[in-house]
Amino acid sequence: EIMQSGLKVIWGEDDPSLPAGWKTRTTQVKTKVGQSTMHWFKSPDGKMFRGKKAALKFMEASKKCSKEDVRKFKSAQGSEKKFTKEYDWVEDDSTIPKGWKSTVIQMNSFGKMVPSKRFLAPDGKYCTTRID
Repeated sequence: EIMQSGLKVIWGEDDPSLPAGWKTRTTQVKTKVGQSTMHWFKSPDGKMFRGKKAALKFMEASKKCSKEDVRKFKSAQGSEKKFTKEYDWVEDDSTIPKGWKSTVIQMNSFGKMVPSKRFLAPDGKYCTTRID
């Protein structure tokens, strides 16, 4: 693929978090405060997306990506804010798959503190629901 500037664009195909046929590349863009890294994604049908959020939105709406593909892409390292809070995780919760952990946190719901269950996947992804 040739850009308008005449430079060849090289797409990587070795990102294990991407669904089959998807490609990715990284570019440096100038901003007011210096250089910033921009991540691009390309679907198997050639659609390009600037940033993980845009690619994820398309994947979730597309019938071509499985729920597991979407979850794997969502939970890839560096894609989202890292989970840093320490909780008392329950490792032998029989209501979730082996390897997963659960905890109960207190949340403010319309001014009232209520318990809410959270999950930690084996890959380190913090999930607020069983569907994440």
